[in-house]
Amino acid sequence: MAGARRVLFFEAYPHAFTGAQRQLLLLLRGLARRGWDVGLAAPADGAFPEEARAAGISFEVAQLPGALRIYGRQTTGTKAVAAAAALPPAWARLARWLKGRADLVHCCDHRGQLLLGPAARLARLPAVWHIEAIDRNRALNELCSRAASHVVVPSQAVAAGLPGLHVDGNLTVVPNTVAPEWLEPVTRQPSDRPTVVTVGRLHPDKGIDVLLHAMTHLRGRLPAARAVVVGGEQPGHEGHRSELLALRHRLGLDDAVDLPGAVANPRPVLLEASAYVQPSRERTELQPLAVLEAMAVGLPVVATRVGGVPEMLDGGRLGLLVPPEDPPALADALARVLENPALGDRLGRAAQAHVRAACTVEGMVDLVERIYLSLLTAR
Repeated sequence: MAGARRVLFFEAYPHAFTGAQRQLLLLLRGLARRGWDVGLAAPADGAFPEEARAAGISFEVAQLPGALRIYGRQTTGTKAVAAAAALPPAWARLARWLKGRADLVHCCDHRGQLLLGPAARLARLPAVWHIEAIDRNRALNELCSRAASHVVVPSQAVAAGLPGLHVDGNLTVVPNTVAPEWLEPVTRQPSDRPTVVTVGRLHPDKGIDVLLHAMTHLRGRLPAARAVVVGGEQPGHEGHRSELLALRHRLGLDDAVDLPGAVANPRPVLLEASAYVQPSRERTELQPLAVLEAMAVGLPVVATRVGGVPEMLDGGRLGLLVPPEDPPALADALARVLENPALGDRLGRAAQAHVRAACTVEGMVDLVERIYLSLLTAR
């Protein structure tokens, strides 16, 4: 459709500004630079809308009934019944709200697609579903994908892990990327003390407890080894930090594991580290941005074989992979790169070269822009 350039993004978790939202902000800004009229909507204001407004992106609250303002895992029992009953009238109202606001909608994650995807179809607008989490609910995946005009995933592994996904060829892999400043030349200055770093929200899915148990094994081989866990508490899991601190104390690791909280820029911490570790559990990690940033600065990566991580590390060519929830295996892989600097340097250099060649913002925007133009032309 000639002149159709209005894209409305819908983010269902406005309170968060973690890897997925940082990645989305890069896309919003990149599209805006190319002349797209980009807007953001969400069920409420929050940390991510604040960042978007600061970047010059317009924001609106998409009003939802109370039954649909409860986050997914808390929607059980009578709350789930009420939410299901509230969906059809909400779709009808949102369809009316969408008309005149956008030529295309871009829905983020399962919750965003469930809330707005059917409304976009009712409004006869193309709907792109950008998958940000692995959910094995077949019925949910089928409903969300059938309401989508096109599906975006960060890796093939993600698409393969979603039973019920219905795409009929309308699926594009759009790998995550890093901000341009992460591609600038840097010099690593590792601490004299062997140090492993992980960056991410404090959530059970991240496997920080697995890392703590691994540290007890690692310290048996390298008594000076330490770990730094960079990340803040996640709403809904505020008690997890206290659980980790208690576990650290029980394992005798008070002098070996630091939890400094969230930091605005983790790069200085990464540059002082010896290795990066991603100890996540099975149900998480499509293509974690923190891993890409560690690769971008040339850190050797040790990660669990979950989600899209093996694809990111090219099956082990760009980093070491271990089974999830296996502290001895994680400790052994960390010891390999800490005890063998040549191996760490080789892995780090290969990972850095890959990110600089294949993970640019402009490349990501190119892929998404092609999807938009195809959908708008077909209208």
